[in-house]
Amino acid sequence: MADRTIILTIVEEAWTGPGSVLDLFLESFRIGQETKWLLNHLIIVTVGRQAFQYCKSLHPHCFQLTPIGVSKPPTGEQLHKHSRDRHDLLHKVLQLGYNLVFTEVDVMWFRNPIPHFNPQDEVTIPCDLELKYGSNKQDRGLFYVKSNDISVEFFNYLKLVGVLYPNTPFESLCEIATDQEIMEMHGMRIKFLDKAYFGGFCQPLKNNSEVYTMQANCCEKIESKVHDLKLVLDDWNNFTGQSSNNSLGTLSSWRAPDKCIQ
Repeated sequence: MADRTIILTIVEEAWTGPGSVLDLFLESFRIGQETKWLLNHLIIVTVGRQAFQYCKSLHPHCFQLTPIGVSKPPTGEQLHKHSRDRHDLLHKVLQLGYNLVFTEVDVMWFRNPIPHFNPQDEVTIPCDLELKYGSNKQDRGLFYVKSNDISVEFFNYLKLVGVLYPNTPFESLCEIATDQEIMEMHGMRIKFLDKAYFGGFCQPLKNNSEVYTMQANCCEKIESKVHDLKLVLDDWNNFTGQSSNNSLGTLSSWRAPDKCIQ
């Protein structure tokens, strides 16, 4: 974008293919309110050759992270390593001088949250601060990081911690951002977005009509995730189809999670 901001996601082969999570992710941008143009600034980082080939068939901005294919859902140990690899990748992007909006690929974008990001703060993120520290339910699968010396040094610190203490449970930025001692030590300024606008299957929203994003978290089986995300997109289409005179109706509830809670 004009201010050197990019949107970035990472997808593995298990989440690609016709009717996949990646397909639904891209579709959400197309049907969201004023979100379609954001696709011009979205970079999809793929893990695996087949994921890269499929990405290129759908989207102009794909980057292959590694030629080693991953055809099965990752194990817990692999997920832990992937979180380290993700921090390394984000660190390199920040070093290049790009502000970044990172989004998990199972986050559906229905409205553009970027105007709510504070360009003065190094991190902007929606977190459920009422939940216990270390719970992945804190996370909403989305955050913004401003590129400057402070943020670059901070991600360098995370990389160093990952090498020296590989069992440190830093799986999400929410876990780190809520550690006040770490944030203050590095001079990191952080803005927490109102969780009421960023939903997930772990965290039902009170006001569904004002949703910005919805994540299919708390759902391990890919088939269940795809099924329920299709329900989410259908509900959104029905909701926006009620609009008249540029005003929207009311979205009383989502049909998802359905299979994800079974």
